[in-house]
Amino acid sequence: MTTSPAAPTPWSAIAVPLAFVRVSFLSMLAYRLRFYTGIVTYLIYVAVYTSIWKAVYHDPASRGALAEFGSFDTLFTYFAIGWIARSFTFNNIDRDLAELVETGHVASRVAKPVSLHVQMISAALGQTLFRLTCFTPLIAVALVLIWGLRPPASPAAFLLFLGSLGLGIVILAEVNFLVGLLAFKTKSIQGITHAKQTMVEILSGLLVPLSYFPDALERIALWTPFPTLTSIPNRLYLGLLTGADAGEALAFSAAWCVGLVVAAHLAGKAVSRSLTIQGG
Repeated sequence: MTTSPAAPTPWSAIAVPLAFVRVSFLSMLAYRLRFYTGIVTYLIYVAVYTSIWKAVYHDPASRGALAEFGSFDTLFTYFAIGWIARSFTFNNIDRDLAELVETGHVASRVAKPVSLHVQMISAALGQTLFRLTCFTPLIAVALVLIWGLRPPASPAAFLLFLGSLGLGIVILAEVNFLVGLLAFKTKSIQGITHAKQTMVEILSGLLVPLSYFPDALERIALWTPFPTLTSIPNRLYLGLLTGADAGEALAFSAAWCVGLVVAAHLAGKAVSRSLTIQGG
């Protein structure tokens, strides 16, 4: 007498992605020393940008473009929170995918019963989890002890900040996945990844607040997904976005999140299908 297979449960649907998250986390943990040395790098970044923007803020000609911050302490907190968030939202999914393509190991990944998209996004979340637990707290403590940071505008502002960051983590992972897929069509995406990273740092508001941009460039930046990574979360944290404006900002982030997830899923399926056909 044969028995029918058990019906899938909600847990079974997430067990496999969680396994990829765990493997990615443990892989990062094995090389954790390089991340501890990276703390010094982040502190240097903050020190340099603090010096630059302190001079800019105290220039009367530049003060108007930075008026929304009200004080230099608020502006400093904006940058410091941005670098703290970057320490765990950052991932190498584009470079990892490119390496799989270059080495030919992507074929074995595509052959797995789990989609390439789910595998890579789960790995990116594993990287984020490692950074959040083992890397970010050390950076945050160091920044508070050395410079001090303004607390969030309110408990509600902090919750909105966390929600916005959650959407930003997914958005950056999906952007990196789409960039990584270009490795299937080009010999090397090293130049593309460098250009993408520069674009992310500038258009997100990490290096320069968007309000300091020329009007035309600011309007362009505000229509891209990149402000969801730094500008929107940080302004929510500082209470510069409240009420309806905060709701619109979160809706904008959510729309980009859903759109990129769908686009990355379809693109991943198309690439996997083409590899399967070629292999067959």
